[in-house]
Amino acid sequence: MPSKQVRLFVFVSLLIHAAFSQKSGSVVRLPPSLKYSIENDQLGVTALAIKSENPIIASVTADSNFYLLDLDPDADGFTYFFSLPGPEEVKKLQINVSDSSANVYLIYSGSAPSYKEKGNIRADNPCEEAPNLILQAQWRAGLDVPNYNRSFHEVEHIIIHHSAGSNSATDYTQVVRDIYLYHTQVNGWSDIGYNYLISPDGTLYAGRDPGNGEQSFIRGAHFCGANTGTMGVCLLGNFETVAPSEESLAKLNQLLTYEAIRSNFDPLGEEQHRVGLLGRIAGHQDGCATLCPGDNFYSRLSQIRTEVYNSKVICEGGKQLDFAFDHEILGVGQSLTVTNESNGYRSYNWWINNKVLDIENVTFTFDVPGSYDLGLIGFNPDQIDTLIYQNAIKVSRLYQDPIVFPNPNSSRVFTIDYRPEIKEIILRDLQGRVTFKQLYENATVRLPTSIRSGIYQLELVSYEGVSKVSKLVLH
Repeated sequence: MPSKQVRLFVFVSLLIHAAFSQKSGSVVRLPPSLKYSIENDQLGVTALAIKSENPIIASVTADSNFYLLDLDPDADGFTYFFSLPGPEEVKKLQINVSDSSANVYLIYSGSAPSYKEKGNIRADNPCEEAPNLILQAQWRAGLDVPNYNRSFHEVEHIIIHHSAGSNSATDYTQVVRDIYLYHTQVNGWSDIGYNYLISPDGTLYAGRDPGNGEQSFIRGAHFCGANTGTMGVCLLGNFETVAPSEESLAKLNQLLTYEAIRSNFDPLGEEQHRVGLLGRIAGHQDGCATLCPGDNFYSRLSQIRTEVYNSKVICEGGKQLDFAFDHEILGVGQSLTVTNESNGYRSYNWWINNKVLDIENVTFTFDVPGSYDLGLIGFNPDQIDTLIYQNAIKVSRLYQDPIVFPNPNSSRVFTIDYRPEIKEIILRDLQGRVTFKQLYENATVRLPTSIRSGIYQLELVSYEGVSKVSKLVLH
């Protein structure tokens, strides 16, 4: 006679099969249990969702691959979501939850349509036209069309999200379909929560369906109940564990540049919102208690704002304002050389952390640790343009002067304390002649006993090209 647990598995399997045999777009809630076993080749599960009143640990084993389910940062309460690699690839599922009172949902979004045009496709005029995108009628084929009263608003903030739970999936249209069913049938929302979604291969998907309205201006469900005035853009992937792809960031830049130009807002600016002062381009965590859009994305947000700002400047006149600098990481007291590579302006000023400096100051020294914005202002009789790199220079006390011990030295053996990684050491006499030179191998240096007593210059060359010179006295 089969055990009670085995009978549960059989009941679950029959229930799922009966429900999923009807059509694409099925969502089934399983009976309470701590463990489920499912033959997916018969049932076609494409995603999982779990809702709980308390934090839980949830996992799924798809064939021999084990995954922990991540907390969805955009859903209410404790909700976990995961898109499988694809129904045709996974044959057997085992789901485990730490609390049997949690509600477990199986999602079947059906076979995702394919497209000939995908990836890094640009509009003919990216400054004036929106990037090409996959419309709802394309990616939603075979699924129910949402029917509700839309709300529209002016967008003052663009909020960036990550989807979490889909790093293993490679059919990105299927992931978007899964998220749509998850948002509508599990979370009970009117439509998918985001205005746009971007896949790792750079494909842009239209999100919440605006009907006859404007895609960017339909109010979504993505910003902790404070959605008015915001547009939601979700990059597919969990950026707590992986980095966003360059293809997805390129598409994000196209979209944000277009939105900044047509709405005429400053990508580096801030504006009051219901949650407080908020960047025009912001991460989900800037206004809500969440890790979204993940540290691997959020750490690049300043750079993304700067890139969108620069793209907007180029689009609005093709101005040739540019400069280069020789280091990004400096030590306290170390000099930075900046080169103006601009054309077409009458005069210039440098800009460092809100301080305007004369163009003649092309070498700067930083005495205080921290991160510094670096910019250049170009002046013409009829225009003033600014190019700014946020957090471009990082100044650290770790980049200190080297410490040599013992010094004075009689044994010809000494150690070096210097934070940057040393590539080479060079010993010169007071006339500048090289008396000893070798690649640096460890902190302890042994000089030949043949080197005479005297005062020497010990030069340390780092892999970053920085040279530091210390005085070394030999007895």
